[in-house]
Amino acid sequence: KIDVEYFALEYLKQFGNAKNKDAHAIPEADLELLNDVMMQKAGESLQNSYCYAILHILLQTEFRLSQVCHLTTGCIIPTVNKNQFIVTSSKTSNGQIYEAVITDFTKALIDDAENLSQEVRDKCTSEDNKKYLFMYKTTENQYVPVEGRYFRDYMAKCCQEAGIQTYTPANIRDFHMTKAAEENLRKGYSDMRLRTLSGHAH
Repeated sequence: KIDVEYFALEYLKQFGNAKNKDAHAIPEADLELLNDVMMQKAGESLQNSYCYAILHILLQTEFRLSQVCHLTTGCIIPTVNKNQFIVTSSKTSNGQIYEAVITDFTKALIDDAENLSQEVRDKCTSEDNKKYLFMYKTTENQYVPVEGRYFRDYMAKCCQEAGIQTYTPANIRDFHMTKAAEENLRKGYSDMRLRTLSGHAH
């Protein structure tokens, strides 16, 4: 029997050490606890429901947090496969549009977020801002998308409530990339495909 996790970690060693020494994949057991807390709190506020959707988008895509927070309405595209969809993001330094496959569950979360933010977006007078998916009204009566720092702080509080160490979106991304590396090993894909998934040359 092939020890996929061992070979996946060995495979990733060739890319060198990350600059952030705290960056590592969140363990599945801790991820389940975090998910449970964020799911329970999702109904308490608009921002909480947004954060739960953001968590699952981060888990299923190679998108960075800033890309997810700046998703726009209508970002979902159906694929030819049943119960499979594509989410698009163009919040990058070079303006390139990125696409990632998501499940019907995450698509449902995004649909819910779009429905929940409809009233807020209708009241927003800024044409630049009202396109954003995770829109909310600030205490200063401004209409803006959820910022990455808000999600980081909220995630840290949820980690504390779940009784686990404090994780960051970088740990979620590492979890996604570890699973991507495992999939590469299982299916014999090339290193180039992993570089494409990660958005990194190394």
